[in-house]
Amino acid sequence: MIQVRNFDDLSMLYRAELKSSKLADVEKDVYERISDVIATLKRNADLYYQEDPESPAGDKERSRMRKARRMASDIASMRIQKLAVIAVRETSGKSPEGRSIPECEVALIESMKGSIFEMRMNLEESGVL
Repeated sequence: MIQVRNFDDLSMLYRAELKSSKLADVEKDVYERISDVIATLKRNADLYYQEDPESPAGDKERSRMRKARRMASDIASMRIQKLAVIAVRETSGKSPEGRSIPECEVALIESMKGSIFEMRMNLEESGVL
């Protein structure tokens, strides 16, 4: 299980999501943890800039914060795509995968499954399926 506590952990999660077609195993509060990492990087940059407005260390932390935001956005996008595949599989009669995912992702899968089921019903009624 990947635990996101700092920038390096976030990078590890990013690489894991990028390399695999399956969801990385994460903590239930992964999105809150990611938010905490980004907030910490911002606070650190602000502290450096308070001491010296042209601080190279502040520039480095701000750069890491921007990179962390990009990785967080990419992680969310990759996970959403994988969740959509899971929802399609589950509505096609495949058994659910054993997984530990955040509650917001469980809700997303259930919502997608409902929409997919409704679409399938409409296609069956119209004779397409």
